Amino acid sequence: MTQSKTSVPSTSQEPKYSWDYDIPQTPFWADLPFTTGRNFLQCYTSDEIAQMDPEFFHLTTLTISEKHQLLVRHSHVALAAREAGVAPASLKDADNRAWHRYMLAIYTSQNELKLPEARDTLQLMLDNSSGDDRVPWLNMMAAYTIDQGDYVQGEKMEREVLPWMQNHPRLGVDSPQALGTMRRITVAVWKQGREVEARGLVTEMEALVEGLSVGPSKFVKYQEDERQELGKVVDELEKWTQARAGGE
Repeated sequence: MTQSKTSVPSTSQEPKYSWDYDIPQTPFWADLPFTTGRNFLQCYTSDEIAQMDPEFFHLTTLTISEKHQLLVRHSHVALAAREAGVAPASLKDADNRAWHRYMLAIYTSQNELKLPEARDTLQLMLDNSSGDDRVPWLNMMAAYTIDQGDYVQGEKMEREVLPWMQNHPRLGVDSPQALGTMRRITVAVWKQGREVEARGLVTEMEALVEGLSVGPSKFVKYQEDERQELGKVVDELEKWTQARAGGE
């Protein structure tokens, strides 16, 4: 399961979920998205991370784009080594979980670099996943499709994903994953010209976010992140509408 927010090391008082990850507090990772670090580092054990070239985490002269390029190359090399280690079998068959993690790391940086191969990676994973394992990849394909401007198809895919997230025993209607999916549906709906419907979704999400502190929800630690993410989406959509009105 994916999460698109930044993250700080969890405190001992906060619950820690499978999608949480403590990114090394080093200059290399400081200006990269949380998902980039998590999706790359979770391919490795703590011992493997400790054995990596110490300078790797302190490459302060690289641009963000250069860092993503480095991570893509590193992931491809590591994946090839793992494939060689299980030959003549494929890593997909020998260790499907590890294969999925490498492909997620590769896709994450490909997508940040806006490479056309990103869609090919997603399609490969969709074609080789089934059941619950397929849903996160479908969610990523939906987000990618919306980013590419195909709002109709992106909305369709996200509406397929949303009930699964809302009804999943480890997630639910107020989980970061479900709320993130609702935000993307809102973007797709708004940009199809259904602004009233989209604003209704915003109102629904506002209630869910504020409700995180009632009870409280098991996801209350994400409340401020969720407020900020929702506010940012609404601001961007209103600016998008204003820009279109100004161009008419």
